[in-house]
Amino acid sequence: MEVKQVRVTNCKQFELLVARMEAHPAVARGVMFCQASRITKERYTEIWKDLATGLNSLGPPTRSVHEWQKVWTDFKLKVKRKLTHNKRETEATGGGPNQTMLLTSIEEAVVNLLSLDRAIDQSGPVFGLPIRESSSPNNTLEGLMIKPTPEQELNDIENAGSSNDGQNKRKRTLRHTLQDTDNRLNMLEKQTKFLKQMAENSAETARYTKKIFKLKEEEVKENQAYRLRKEKQRQDELQYNLQLLAYKERKLNLLERQVGQKND
Repeated sequence: MEVKQVRVTNCKQFELLVARMEAHPAVARGVMFCQASRITKERYTEIWKDLATGLNSLGPPTRSVHEWQKVWTDFKLKVKRKLTHNKRETEATGGGPNQTMLLTSIEEAVVNLLSLDRAIDQSGPVFGLPIRESSSPNNTLEGLMIKPTPEQELNDIENAGSSNDGQNKRKRTLRHTLQDTDNRLNMLEKQTKFLKQMAENSAETARYTKKIFKLKEEEVKENQAYRLRKEKQRQDELQYNLQLLAYKERKLNLLERQVGQKND
């Protein structure tokens, strides 16, 4: 039985995805080309195509536009499930350890962008403030788990009590990610122009080669025609010489007969 390989979206791709969604809230909510969103179908498609190009430049993995849209939908669902879980833990009564799940800075940005805390009727403080991380690996969607380094996890925990510091840190990270993406896109654009120029040069070389071949072909035909003309000329000269020789032979025979008749 063939096992399907899971493509894990990397941290930089998630950071770029959330940053672009923050720049286009209507697209983030999945609102397509309606009057309320003030966005056309063409613009909606263009935004996702540009975003998919940027995300793929940070890969692997690479995906199509439809697949990246699914990643965004699944990521929103994952964050909402975390909030729902945290709400249940907050409202739970009785003993036992607290199983509140830690939200990363990117997930908190999604909560603020889409107001997911209101969507699940949260009361009290903002859901997802880290009390401690869940020990269960099954609390995340398969293939969408953000795997921060230990240094990132430590920084997230230390900055959890200061939303401004965490927000500034996330902005700096997103700026670096966007800058890195822009640099990659510029490199891809230059590479595309270079390949296009190479293709044009190759086409021009092919045209000149074809023209030279045609000239060579005409030259060969002219040489063949010239050789045929010279051969015909030699044959005509030979035929003329043979006729001249036959004429001289007949004339010589006639003179011999005349001389014989005089001697008689």
